[in-house]
Amino acid sequence: MLIAPVPKPLVAPTIVSPTYILGNCKDDNLEKSKSEDSDIEDDDETKPRLMSVAVSFPPDQSELESKLGQDLRRPQPVLKESNNVELKLDTTWEIESIPPASSDYRRSRTVIEVPGRSMHEIARIIFASNKAKSIHAVYDNAIVKCKTSSYLKFTVRLLYSPKDADSILVDVRRVSGCALAFRDEYQAIVHAILPDESTPRKMHGSVIKSFADLESMDIPDIPVDEDIIERSLEDSIGNLESKMYDTRIITLQDLLLTTGPESKETSSTACKLILGNSKYNKILEYVVRDIMKKVENTGIDDNDSEEYQRSLTLNILGNLLSSENNSTLKLIKESPWTGKLIDILIWYVDMHRKYPWNACLAAKCLRLFASNDSAQQAYHGVYSALEDARCYGNISYDLLEKEAKEAQLVFDMKV
Repeated sequence: MLIAPVPKPLVAPTIVSPTYILGNCKDDNLEKSKSEDSDIEDDDETKPRLMSVAVSFPPDQSELESKLGQDLRRPQPVLKESNNVELKLDTTWEIESIPPASSDYRRSRTVIEVPGRSMHEIARIIFASNKAKSIHAVYDNAIVKCKTSSYLKFTVRLLYSPKDADSILVDVRRVSGCALAFRDEYQAIVHAILPDESTPRKMHGSVIKSFADLESMDIPDIPVDEDIIERSLEDSIGNLESKMYDTRIITLQDLLLTTGPESKETSSTACKLILGNSKYNKILEYVVRDIMKKVENTGIDDNDSEEYQRSLTLNILGNLLSSENNSTLKLIKESPWTGKLIDILIWYVDMHRKYPWNACLAAKCLRLFASNDSAQQAYHGVYSALEDARCYGNISYDLLEKEAKEAQLVFDMKV
């Protein structure tokens, strides 16, 4: 008698949430690199990875080189609190000593060997590069942890070469984030440390290409019918209430692109509908509620999924406030949440040392609020917050200094 085999039960696929990928994702090779005796080659750069990050173009290389030269020459200011107590902040990358690479250290493809430069000179160059590119960096002797505005995380570690006593190894490793964006940051570090190197470096067998190459592409604007934009906004309203982090993030990214000034054919219509049509005001209400949640994590190593979501909503609010629409003025004058939102934006500016990118976005929103506000809303403490942010930006985060300065100019005109 033949007995039919019992079929195996179906197993549902596992869905990986971007909450893990954005905040808690840890590169196995990076964890192993923390022990000098267990450094191995970082081979996971070619593996696909689900990401919820915004893609941005790096600054012009010639402009970056000019800023690097200026920052290396000029004296650094001292940031002080209102009570004239000096703050201990990183005005450069201070290194006491760097360890030698262990005997079994295996170099990854993102290690740069630098001959003829001291560790202090390399550290000053990398610090100036991070400042010019507005990268949030935490310096700890021979290691620096970096996070970009697109929430790419990577580390830079200095080691003495085991083969050449006059050479220093600059070990650059991605922790989480877009691998293509990491290539741009890696190439920028190579060019800053080895400016005479003209041959493009290779990673994993392919020539490194930059997002900057895409700028030369002529992508025409494609007109979009208003009813298509309306359907998109209707879908966004439903998706923003989802309990799935993935869904909310993708929806906010879509809204950021739809309302952004780069999308000339859609942004004007989308902003007009969100600000002037009660049917789509729910999007603005969600953005404001999300911003008012603030951020609870406290360090560069923490889960930054909430910080990233706040950056998207702050960005969208900035797009809406900068749109050329009369509904903006009406909304500012009549909305009951405007006063509280202004206080929250000042809080984000005050948190510039922990969340510099969100502080930049908050300073921009405050400037736009003040520019459109003829009713003289209460901005208690805004100028001192902007001044502290400007001083901190002058030391280590160029974009923050720029945004704080522009906001101060607007408030100076209102006094």
